[in-house]
Order: sequence, then C-alpha cells, then structure tokens
Amino acid sequence: MHIPDCPLHHPAIESVIRDLLEIAARLRVPPYREAQHTGLLRTVQLAVERPTGRVQVVLVVRAEASVPLAEIAPVVELCAELAEQHLVHSVWLNFQPDRSNTLLGPVFRHVVGPETFEDLCGGARVFYPPGAFGQANPTEHDRAVADIHARVGSEPVVEFYAGVGTIGLGLAAKGQRVVFNEVAPGSLQGLELGLAALPGHQATVWPGPAGAAVAALDEAGADVAVIVDPPRKGLDAALLAALAGGAAARLLYLSCGLDSLERDAARLLDGQMRLVGLRGYPYFPFTEHVETLAHFERSSNK
Repeated sequence: MHIPDCPLHHPAIESVIRDLLEIAARLRVPPYREAQHTGLLRTVQLAVERPTGRVQVVLVVRAEASVPLAEIAPVVELCAELAEQHLVHSVWLNFQPDRSNTLLGPVFRHVVGPETFEDLCGGARVFYPPGAFGQANPTEHDRAVADIHARVGSEPVVEFYAGVGTIGLGLAAKGQRVVFNEVAPGSLQGLELGLAALPGHQATVWPGPAGAAVAALDEAGADVAVIVDPPRKGLDAALLAALAGGAAARLLYLSCGLDSLERDAARLLDGQMRLVGLRGYPYFPFTEHVETLAHFERSSNK
C-alpha cells in the first residue's frame, strides 16, 4: 500500500518508492494477491543508509530460491532498472514461496551494489546485511543508545539479543570488554563486520539463543552489566531466571513489548533486582506504541 508524502518517511524512501511503482507498472510486474496466493512481487523492504541517503532495496518474490531467473523475468527487469536510479544503494531478491505472514524468506540473492549498508550508532560503525534486524526509527534509537551508555559504568558488559551491535559496539569502541549474544544469521554477519572495524577490541560473540548463552554471564564476572533488547515476547526463560537470581549487578532492558516487560519486571523484582529508572521513547510517533528502557540494579536487601 502506497503512502505518498508520509511526513515520517525518509525522503529517499519516498523517491525510490515513486520510481519503483512507475517501473513495476510499466513492466507489468504481477503483484501478490494474498487471498489467492498468486502474483510475483509480494513486498518490498527499503532501508536508508543515513550517511549517504541511499536506499537498500529488497524485492520479495513468491518463488522458490532455485527458480530460473527466466521464470521471474519481470522482477529481474525491475531490479535492472532500479539499479540505475541514483538513490538506490543496492538491490536484492528474497524468496518467500509459502503462505505465511513472515515477510522475508531465508534466502537472499544479491543483484547489484554493496552487500551491506553502513551507519554510525553510539560512536561505532554498524553494518546491515539485508537480513539483519534494523530499527524503523534510528534517530530515536540513537537517543536510547546514548541513555544506555550513560547508565553503564566501566564494568564488563554482556549484551543479549544484540542484533548488529547498535548498542554494544559503541562501548567496545571505547575499550570496554563486551560479550555479545545474537541468534539471527543476518544480524550475526553484521555484528562480525562491526567488530572487524574495531581493531584491538575486547569483545567476543556467543551465537545462538539467549537462553542457551547464559554461561556468558559467568565469563564476564559477578559485577557484570547486562543489556537486553529482546523481541516482543520478552526474555528467554533461562536468562530471566539467571537475572532474577542476581547474576548481573546492573540490567538495562530495552523493551518493544510492554506486556512482556511488565511480566519480566515482576519476576526480576520478586528476585534480587530493584528498579531504579524508567524512560519511554516514541519509536513510532503518532501511535500508542512506546519503546521502554528499564534500569534495574542488584538489590543489597535480598
């Protein structure tokens, strides 16, 4: 659904959308129809590289990754014409053949342009392959990251659900010891690129689910600060149990799900943590959704 002249969209996205719609209509690219599960072009992912203002474009097609390009020829032509637009950073194909509300399939095919786009967050370079998680409002996320950095001392840090490292890479850039945990392949790829851009860093990566990486807390020591930015469902059970048991001296919890934050906070407060700070960030302006940063510390009374 086109939303022309949206005041919250980056102007580069508006420009690329106009070009894409014009080219797709001219080439008669069959649009996806969900009820019938027909058509070719399912959806489009657009992400802006803020330093350059150029747009990474992912075209999601209703096809298997093994499909001969001749069978998706209209989309291939669309890729070729988009690549010539001056604001386009790179073009990718993603394959999602299933009836599913999961927008992206597991396979990406690079068509043209750089394989990642680069941003700056928290004082460090961060890198986004097309399959990596990125915040829809990076400007507001910058504010939250600055707040988190101001609340972390000089102690070792473990960051769970780290994504491409938008929070922890800035701490590692200052020479702080950071242990990162992330499970998604695209985000892990971006995180490794971010660490490669930090010569002499004191950071390590524990790939896999957060609940299976709880031992990273032991590696960091008793006075560790923990940063978490979990999905909407909240913390993995094993990690929540460890944190409620006092495994961290400080916990910075950035939440996109208020219900799960309330549930997890009740468990933490029943355990060995106390709440010392709470702040909201309007990542999605003019909606009821607020991203919440909760600051917990280990209680000396429990």
